[in-house]
Amino acid sequence: MKQRLCLMARKAWPGSRASRHPGEQGVSLILVALMLPVLIGFVGLVTDVGMLLETRRRLQTAVDAGALGGAQELPDKPNKAEQVAYKYVDDNGESAASTTATVSTTYVGNDTITVTAVRSVPIFLMPVLGLANLSDVAATATAIVGSPQSYPCLVPIGVTPLAGNGAADFGYQFGPNFTYDLKLSAGQGQQGNFQALDLYGQGGNGLRNGIAGNSCAGAEIGDEVPTETGNLVGPIVQGFNERIVPPHDTEGYWDVVDADGNLNHDCPRIITIPVVNTFDVNGKKMVTILGFVEFFVVSWANVPPSKNNPETAQVTGHFVKLLDPEGDWSQYNQYGIKLVRLIR
Repeated sequence: MKQRLCLMARKAWPGSRASRHPGEQGVSLILVALMLPVLIGFVGLVTDVGMLLETRRRLQTAVDAGALGGAQELPDKPNKAEQVAYKYVDDNGESAASTTATVSTTYVGNDTITVTAVRSVPIFLMPVLGLANLSDVAATATAIVGSPQSYPCLVPIGVTPLAGNGAADFGYQFGPNFTYDLKLSAGQGQQGNFQALDLYGQGGNGLRNGIAGNSCAGAEIGDEVPTETGNLVGPIVQGFNERIVPPHDTEGYWDVVDADGNLNHDCPRIITIPVVNTFDVNGKKMVTILGFVEFFVVSWANVPPSKNNPETAQVTGHFVKLLDPEGDWSQYNQYGIKLVRLIR
């Protein structure tokens, strides 16, 4: 009995080292040799695809910047918009890419720019599988320029396009070389209206608080708002006296506007006012908001009455362009406030 148990103990279990045939080790080496190109191919696929994806990410960043930068020059300067787009792509590290920039029309003439960049990327391990050793990677971005559909905290003084009747062409010039009277003087009023708007209620007090910034009310393009009748000398002068205080009372145009004519920081001398279709209405009536414009206030004063003219409030300054990073987008108008958006 003991001898039988000993013989059984010496018998190898299935799968043990003793049960393997000497030739099986050779089979394993053959399988490894056959699988090695496939394994290398997979490693190459992961490495090279990762490189392609990273290249495309960088290209996309560059063309996004190019489209947004170029769109800031639209719609007035399409050639410069393309030049700016190329520069932004180069500045984002993709000067070696083949880049195209094209200006087109979506809603108004020359309001859209599309930037495409293509770069050939060398791949190293995928040719093991018989694939090419170069791959083209492309990225495209399209940006559009528009204007704000709505705006908050408006100063309750309006302006109409020079052509009148809600004309799309604003007619006014932007910049420090062109000075305008924002409010009509006594004797220039249209049937009792001197370009004041009743955005805040409470008559003269609401007008003063709206100018001073003590109250905040917004509006949208297409809204109908009432005019505020009367010359309103006191509330207007008092409102600007409260709004523009030291140190801003000594700031000049070039302190707040850059060389391209765009605002570079907030200043209470800059006010946002509605552009409306008309003030030629009889008394306090509803007018329609067409858009919004920025105005740099140079001076405001209570002009004493003279022999031929009653007392009046005079507000003078310059219309200013603004590139606004936020806001509800609407198709571009001529009123100087731009919104730039990527659309694809």
